[in-house]
Amino acid sequence: MKPLLLTTILLALSSEAIACDWYEVAVKVDHFNSDREWNEDGPLFGCIKNRHNYRYFKNSHDWDSFAYTRTYPFIGPVRFELGAVYGYRDKLPNIGGVAPWATFKVGYEWENVRTECHLLGSSVLACVLGVRF
Repeated sequence: MKPLLLTTILLALSSEAIACDWYEVAVKVDHFNSDREWNEDGPLFGCIKNRHNYRYFKNSHDWDSFAYTRTYPFIGPVRFELGAVYGYRDKLPNIGGVAPWATFKVGYEWENVRTECHLLGSSVLACVLGVRF
């Protein structure tokens, strides 16, 4: 990603108008039930504001990706995220590079720290750590 674009995004996310409720980073990504080599090192950086999630990450193919999702309650500690992702090229059905995004996640929050694990598709588990300032 171009340094100027990344700097602009980070400044916008830290502004008073958009200041994140939570900032998150990837802790672990695991591709199970697969014999291929995938990118499991991230990075992932995210911002959560009023159940709206904005994320930049390196996807399984090691390509820059951006996702916007909204979190909805499901059952107990399980939440559902629905939104869009950009950056999977022809690996996901898409329109103009934008593909639908849906995932279940479960997490735990304690004071200013939270952790969540997302089940992506049928073979990827991604865990993130979030902090609130």
